[in-house]
Amino acid sequence: QEVDQPANVEWYSKNWCNVQFLLVTNLPTLSSPGWDKRVFSSTSNDNYIVESRQAKFLAWKVLPGVAEQCQAVVYFDGYLKPKIRYRFWELS
Repeated sequence: QEVDQPANVEWYSKNWCNVQFLLVTNLPTLSSPGWDKRVFSSTSNDNYIVESRQAKFLAWKVLPGVAEQCQAVVYFDGYLKPKIRYRFWELS
């Protein structure tokens, strides 16, 4: 099955202090350079759309450590990456 690949964020995760890139996926073999990959598989009976939104809107509840480690959470789709100018997001 073909899936979208996350952007390579290795440079950012090595050179930006106090920034962490979390990739939440249900695909344990998905390549994720620079990301802290969290494989998330729910045992609930929720549909996939509901499950995919849990990490997006409830990260402090469903991802261990986020509430304790992060002062802010910025969500963006995995194919995007930050620009060096720190203000804009660009397509990879």
